[in-house]
Amino acid sequence: MFGRLLRLLPTLVLVQLLALACLFQLIGVVTVFPVAVDIDIPLQAAQRWVDGQAPYLASAFAVTSGRGFPFLYPPYVLPLVAPLTLLPKGVVFALWDVACLAASLLALDRLAIPRRFWPALIVWPPFTEPIWNGNVQVMLLAAFTFAFWKRERRGDWLPVERSLHETGLGARSGILATVVGAVKASQVHAWLLTARWDRRGAAIGAAVLVAFVVATLPLTGIGLYLEWLDQARRAMDPAWKEIGWPLSLYLPAPIPTAIIIGSLLAVPLLPRRDAAVWTGMLLVLGSPAVHNFTWLFGLPALLRVRREIALLIALAWTTYRPEFEWPAFALLGLCLLGSYRWRFLAAPSGAPREGTAKDALPVTAA
Repeated sequence: MFGRLLRLLPTLVLVQLLALACLFQLIGVVTVFPVAVDIDIPLQAAQRWVDGQAPYLASAFAVTSGRGFPFLYPPYVLPLVAPLTLLPKGVVFALWDVACLAASLLALDRLAIPRRFWPALIVWPPFTEPIWNGNVQVMLLAAFTFAFWKRERRGDWLPVERSLHETGLGARSGILATVVGAVKASQVHAWLLTARWDRRGAAIGAAVLVAFVVATLPLTGIGLYLEWLDQARRAMDPAWKEIGWPLSLYLPAPIPTAIIIGSLLAVPLLPRRDAAVWTGMLLVLGSPAVHNFTWLFGLPALLRVRREIALLIALAWTTYRPEFEWPAFALLGLCLLGSYRWRFLAAPSGAPREGTAKDALPVTAA
């Protein structure tokens, strides 16, 4: 009994520290961030657009607090949001935050996380912040998990990835993967994975997006797309205070750009096994703007490594300190890769690791 307790001691300590950190950051999130601010920004942009004003404001990049941050989504989002401007903002805020919570729970369920642990995950900052702020990232995470993981599971914490070679992913997965990159263009990695292994599904997803863009073009015009490109360029400027903590803040200019391009080129080279897990990692690595909720796409990888390591990484991702969060991300990648060779790095109840580390490296598939 004493020996078992001693073995569990590191896990218990990490759980306690993580719980305290989550409680501390929960208070910070609800007191610092305006509720539903990330849906209010598109609402304001859509209202300006409806009123004949510019939805993309360069001056918004000078805003450091409140609700006046820049609108960054593509122009075809405006016709979707515009009808919501007819409703009272309080109603939209409440419904949208509930939708973000529901999307988070759907993602957790698809990743085979037991329901009794859902409250603990929801108060973890990478979930708490986008749910409170109404950020679409949790909905994109749900789309990502539904695109690449099955409803079935081998047990708690054991999600089952969809087959990439037997029957393909299908039209629904192709559309969901397209949505991930269509809403946030820097997250096109999911569609690239689909395009590699299921060209038909990827083509259907792309066709749906193109059809929607063409259908809304008479409303938006081409000029708005040029304005959006200018806005996207401004959003990638490391000098913008709200860019988060992307690698462009810490590395010389050519290197982050090379990493972004490399993360995109690496997706089609991933082997079939764990391709979706590694795609999530590449999506994070290639993000030109990194915030705490960006780490959510590393959640499938967290489920694959030793629990003590996963808890340590989860703890680092509560800190809002890039000097802790980026090394934790690197540790996750190394442990995930090493788990193919050394079983002690893998989650005790994780999927069998019969291959070698070489099996998980990006290689040209036959």
